[in-house]
Amino acid sequence: MPSSQGLGPVIPRRRFGTELRRLRRERDKNLSEVAHDLLISTSKLSRLEKGHSAAQERDVRDLLRYYGQVDTELGKRMRQWAKEGREEPWWQQTSSGVPPITEHYMQYEIAASKINGFVIHFVPTLLQTADYARALLTALHPTRTAAEIDTLVSVVLQRQEVLTREQYPASLDMIIDEAALRRQADSQAIMLDQLEQLVSAGNEPNVTLRVLPFSAGPHQAHAEGSFTYFTFRRDIDSDIVNIEGYVTDSYVEGDQVQPYWTLLEELRARALDPASTLRFIDNIAQELRREV
Repeated sequence: MPSSQGLGPVIPRRRFGTELRRLRRERDKNLSEVAHDLLISTSKLSRLEKGHSAAQERDVRDLLRYYGQVDTELGKRMRQWAKEGREEPWWQQTSSGVPPITEHYMQYEIAASKINGFVIHFVPTLLQTADYARALLTALHPTRTAAEIDTLVSVVLQRQEVLTREQYPASLDMIIDEAALRRQADSQAIMLDQLEQLVSAGNEPNVTLRVLPFSAGPHQAHAEGSFTYFTFRRDIDSDIVNIEGYVTDSYVEGDQVQPYWTLLEELRARALDPASTLRFIDNIAQELRREV
């Protein structure tokens, strides 16, 4: 049976929910009718179908019985997905102190096969050095203790293993606004190390970087803000987009993701190509070397 182990709980929850929704529509039922028949709330059933909550064993039993899937191969897959959807991801198994907004993002990050995006303010998390991450997290979380910041830095470094894991490493294709490369984190020395790390990472086969230089002028995406477009290995796992916000992030999926893919294509057309990007970053690093 195909397993989603190692992908965190969000993907198996979405797979379970996708099949629930398909089974309901095949029977020409609406949410209220199924919820009424099973004596559960419509909101609960909606959350299960959207993959927003874990399906407990009783829910799984009742739903599979209702849809006639108790002894089918689909029923077995759904029970497995429900079980995996109840498991805690690695960052919740210790007191990591990761903010909920970041936890939600990480659940898609760990499961994605392709991560595309546009960043305006900071270097992409998956490519940050420990010192850059520490300086950034200290600035963004001024009330955290040094020990708490160290823990968050360790989480950042562990997140980066999605690019180097042995089985199904993710590919990363990021467009970086020049502002993120010019904005220093704590010191010139830290920024220099970070720029050198970007050049090194950009030579990896599964990492593609493009810089949107100031000379390219403003774009609609600057008003939209930083966003990440997640793609997954299996067709059942539909694409999803994270849009970064000040208080909370937002997510879109289904037909709503296409405008963001169009934005990425427009940005790629205006950005430097990967080879020119690495030379551009190296030139900024050389400027810093003369100043350090």
